[in-house]
Amino acid sequence: QQFLSVCSYWDSISCLAGEVDNPSRTFPRALLCAVLLVVLSYLLPTLAALGVAVDTQDWELGYYGKVAQQVGGNWLAWWIVLAAAASQIGQFQAEMSSDSYQLQGMAERGFLPKALAHRSRHGTPTVGILLSSLGVVCLASFSFVDIVELLNAIYCLAELLEFAAFIWLRVRAPALPRPYR
Repeated sequence: QQFLSVCSYWDSISCLAGEVDNPSRTFPRALLCAVLLVVLSYLLPTLAALGVAVDTQDWELGYYGKVAQQVGGNWLAWWIVLAAAASQIGQFQAEMSSDSYQLQGMAERGFLPKALAHRSRHGTPTVGILLSSLGVVCLASFSFVDIVELLNAIYCLAELLEFAAFIWLRVRAPALPRPYR
């Protein structure tokens, strides 16, 4: 379950392509850097934790903080907790951006009501952000495990839909311009 969460949502960057200069050049480089950073951000702390505590039966949620405290004291433990919080905030904001731009794009193409296509004076999809926020508030009453299971199931269904659309477009519109081949 954790592995699926780590690998999820890499496809969401396509929703933000209009906000990036030269996405056909920028995205492959950014993805390469992101993959390297993700691998290092999991591998290095895990190797450090294994160096401190080889018995992995003690590992539980928040264990990296305990390892950091053993290695460097309270300051390092707090640093790990703050870094994890900053990471979660970044992931949350990226997901909110992706969701709101998806709603806006679908509304601009006529798949959803036009009201969802409204942009602020800064160009942000305000209605999409409000609806995404409402969804987060509704999920707040669920346990963390229930939320992860729900999101993983929805993500798997979304991936199946994306692959079906990919195959359908390849068959029905083979000459459609595609920036990535």
